[in-house]
Amino acid sequence: MIVKSGTATIYDGDDPTCTAHVSLAGSSLFEPAGHVHIVRNEGDVPLVNVVMQLVPTGAPRLVSEPSPGNCPF
Repeated sequence: MIVKSGTATIYDGDDPTCTAHVSLAGSSLFEPAGHVHIVRNEGDVPLVNVVMQLVPTGAPRLVSEPSPGNCPF
């Protein structure tokens, strides 16, 4: 993911403390397949990002997972 403008706030599904990781405009982030997370716009301006996914032919682009229950939202 590349953050073009705004601020992306990322929460990892395996973090029991639900600690926010902030990515500002101009930053990038790599996440391996299978990593459970949520990205939220908690800033005052629209979040614009570019995401590229490498998905094998025939594989689902998104695999929904139940909430891990570590965050209150």
